[in-house]
Amino acid sequence: MRRRFWGVFNCMCAGAFGTLAAAAAKLAFGSQANIVTFSNILCSAILGYLLYGECQEILWWGGVFLILCGLTLIHRKFPPTWKASKLE
Repeated sequence: MRRRFWGVFNCMCAGAFGTLAAAAAKLAFGSQANIVTFSNILCSAILGYLLYGECQEILWWGGVFLILCGLTLIHRKFPPTWKASKLE
C-alpha cells in the first residue's frame, strides 16, 4: 500500500512539475525559455538530492554542462562583420 501511494504521489508531482514548466516556457520570451529549461534541470537535481538522497553521476553533470554550453552558443550575440560595419 505504501509503495502504491508513493508511486501515485510521484506521478502527480511529475505531472505538476511538467505542467508548470510548460506554462513557464510559454510565458517566457526568447532566451528566457532556455533559462527556464536549464533551471528546471538544476532544480530537479537539487530536489532529488534533498528529498530522495539521489546523487547524480558525473556523466549526468557532463550532460548538463553541454546543455548550458549549447544554450550559450545559441543565444550569443555575434559582433558585426567587417562588411556589415562598412555598410553602416
